Amino acid sequence: MPENMAQKIIRIGSSVGVTIPKYILEEMNLNVGDHVRMEALPERQRITIETVPPKHDEVDPKLIAWTDTFIKRNRTLLDRLSKK
Repeated sequence: MPENMAQKIIRIGSSVGVTIPKYILEEMNLNVGDHVRMEALPERQRITIETVPPKHDEVDPKLIAWTDTFIKRNRTLLDRLSKK
């Protein structure tokens, strides 16, 4: 895949944004909802984006999804255990 791919700034409601191609998300192991930090470097006409580790008080959305699935699959057993 191209390393330096030109993207167009697009309007998103009353804001603007730049899309991130899927292959870059995969290479960077990023997902929708992940937090990133942006830095403007106007003297170089550059914007950098870097990943930000989740805060300790934030729960990983993948863990929440897994937990929801586990509860749905084991609802009867969990109800029985809660009554002991």
